[in-house]
Amino acid sequence: MELRERYTGCLLGLAVGDALGAPLEYMSNWQIQIKHGTVRDMIGGGWLLVRPGQYTDDTTLAVLLGKSLVEKEGLDLEDVARRYVEWYRTSPKELTGVLRTALSLLAMGHPPDDAARRAHELSGEESAGNGTVKRCAPLALFFGDRIPELLEASVAEARLTHWDERAAAGSAALGVFLSLLLAGEPRESVFDRAFDILEENPLRVPNVLPDVPSKDTADLRPTSYVVDTLEAALYHFLHAPSFEETLVRAANLGGDADTISAVAGALAGAFWGVEAIPRRWLRALQDRTVIRDLARDLFRVRTAGA
Repeated sequence: MELRERYTGCLLGLAVGDALGAPLEYMSNWQIQIKHGTVRDMIGGGWLLVRPGQYTDDTTLAVLLGKSLVEKEGLDLEDVARRYVEWYRTSPKELTGVLRTALSLLAMGHPPDDAARRAHELSGEESAGNGTVKRCAPLALFFGDRIPELLEASVAEARLTHWDERAAAGSAALGVFLSLLLAGEPRESVFDRAFDILEENPLRVPNVLPDVPSKDTADLRPTSYVVDTLEAALYHFLHAPSFEETLVRAANLGGDADTISAVAGALAGAFWGVEAIPRRWLRALQDRTVIRDLARDLFRVRTAGA
């Protein structure tokens, strides 16, 4: 499979996962089953009243980060923060929690480190959420197999909004996983390879990879805690037989369904490629051409610097 197909699959996979899970956010699995059965299509609705195929802040923030990486030819934290703040000022209804607090502080002129720290304090020191892993996939697309740079960038970008080191470590873990999958690492060995890289990383970023191989579906907790999100997304990616089934299982788990499905979609897309994404999902997806073009731009910048 060509690397370009993996790039496009990763970013579009994130977006379709986000859109598939968005109407199911905050519902339990049994509530989903009672109301919808097993959701396999873009249905719309939910607490955000999304249209079928409409994504949430997960994809919006990832696109903003990706565009900055392309235009600045690297991670420019001031530019990324500016883009996030401009979006925050549109009053997005899906923005909640510590991410909203951090962006509001950035909009008031606080430096990023101070904004993230104060948001952490105001949240009761609970900033280990999944608000960074849902947007960090473009970093893996940009830095590729340059693992030390990817780890450093993942931590720095996460610290724009989340002070807790577990949020940054979650971004780093997902970045390493995506980097390996983009390079063609087999699914059977990718967990062990990622674990070893994170254990031995020179930046001493904590390894928060959950012990997915020892888990069962009943052990999964679809919460917004970064480790729970990674565990649910990785479990379904590592066990499902296809791209489609990965996202169907992730979305129907409920809970923080949009983010878990978005992370699972990025993983599955990087592994199976864009051709594995169901056409019916792509036809419904908001801004699919914009997202596809961004993936191609990230591929172009990456390969030009190789």
